[in-house]
Amino acid sequence: MRDKILVIGGHGHVGNVIVESLLKRGVSNIVIGGRNEQKMKEYVNQVNSCLTYQLIDVEGTITSAYLENIRMVVMCINQNNTEFVKYCIAEKIDYVDISANSDFMEKVHQLPKKQDVSIITHVGIAPGVTNLMVKKYVSMTSQKEKDITIDVILGIGDAHGKAAIEWTFSQMNSNYLLGDEKIESFKRERNVQFSTPIGMKKTYSFNFADQHVLRKEYQETLVTTYLGFDVVFISKILFYLKKWNLLRILSSSKVISLLQKIMNKQLVGSGLYALKVSNSNNSDPNAIVLYGKKEAEATGEVAAFVIKKLLDTKKKYGITTINSVCSLEDVLQEVSVIMEGGPFNNEKRLA
Repeated sequence: MRDKILVIGGHGHVGNVIVESLLKRGVSNIVIGGRNEQKMKEYVNQVNSCLTYQLIDVEGTITSAYLENIRMVVMCINQNNTEFVKYCIAEKIDYVDISANSDFMEKVHQLPKKQDVSIITHVGIAPGVTNLMVKKYVSMTSQKEKDITIDVILGIGDAHGKAAIEWTFSQMNSNYLLGDEKIESFKRERNVQFSTPIGMKKTYSFNFADQHVLRKEYQETLVTTYLGFDVVFISKILFYLKKWNLLRILSSSKVISLLQKIMNKQLVGSGLYALKVSNSNNSDPNAIVLYGKKEAEATGEVAAFVIKKLLDTKKKYGITTINSVCSLEDVLQEVSVIMEGGPFNNEKRLA
């Protein structure tokens, strides 16, 4: 009987939030998957005796023995190819992906469409909640806005996993295609008013996956995503390092480990994150602003909500994003760690 949930990377920075949130929601038949047996064993012994673990390498050869009795896979790590996803589709095993790799997401959404399985991507904060914010914004403006901007602020003082930091710096050092336009990451600069409690911040062009899929979902709308940090001078330093071709220095494994230790000690910045969707104008009356603390925790809580929603229904969604599974109102009602901000934060007009 297929009744188990395999959380690959469930012992990691975001994965453990998902696992513990699922346990609180009454989902106990969870298997932790990964390549490091010792770390998984320690995590299972520490968290809950009902958990089990299984050695699995998603980049290796996958056989039926790996996924026996698995109803759903939750993917918390980055992948280089779609072979594992293809296997899940063939075996009709539901799949939820919290990663943010736009190239990988593009490949998943190009796979042959199947309606007898749920393959859900863009599950988290950015991408994820940002997708839902654009969906809400489009409905509020009756699709009159032809340019929609997503601005994301991450807290320097937040605890970020090493893999997330590595991915962020690799994206800063890259170029990407947005439609037919080649864009240099962290080069285009914006001044964005998030209002209370975030204030004015700087954001920069960044290759988040949400903008790519949203441009296809709303074909007459140009959606563009920007990233910045809660400490403006750090955003500015990174901007100039990129401009002077020095940012690659920060991409080495030793530097990443040092940055992670500094962030975890909260010597600089805060744990606040913020999201804004607007027509790129700071005076946009329809702008949606959300914020909270501990972005990784919020990502895990959003993912757990989506997973539980999928488990509670017999409906299959095919290959799609979070936008097909729930609304922004659903998330704000169920995930209390995400709050509404901006100039309208006292009106609670979304939930």
